[in-house]
Amino acid sequence: MYLVIDTSVFITAWNSSEVHHRQTGSFFEQALDDDDIHLIVPELVVYEVANVLTRLGFGKKIREYLSVFEQNGMEIIPFSSELFDSFMHISTLLNLKTSDLIVCATASLSKAFLMSWDKRFLSQASKVVKAQTPSDFLKKL
Repeated sequence: MYLVIDTSVFITAWNSSEVHHRQTGSFFEQALDDDDIHLIVPELVVYEVANVLTRLGFGKKIREYLSVFEQNGMEIIPFSSELFDSFMHISTLLNLKTSDLIVCATASLSKAFLMSWDKRFLSQASKVVKAQTPSDFLKKL
């Protein structure tokens, strides 16, 4: 099973003041322990996470946080012409900001579930991909 992880999930995992911090921790624990689950991260998400963590005051530990992507075998999907084509198609179907369209296009291209805490994003994305919160995903495991 393939899961595309949105920026909101990573930020919630690393920021203990976030409402869903504990649920996100449980999600990552289970997903990383399950050999049948493959985590996919759009390249854009790496940059968004770095930006948000820096603004939250975690700039000095940014390399440590970002090493999590590599250390846990997460597949980082780079920009490509194939992703661009998927993005262009989905942009005609959904009313989302560019970054969310890229994440959604990555999920579509990867035939993956999309994980996010952003309810509006999930509502729109679910028109073209399977999309849910990490806690909803855990309930179905």
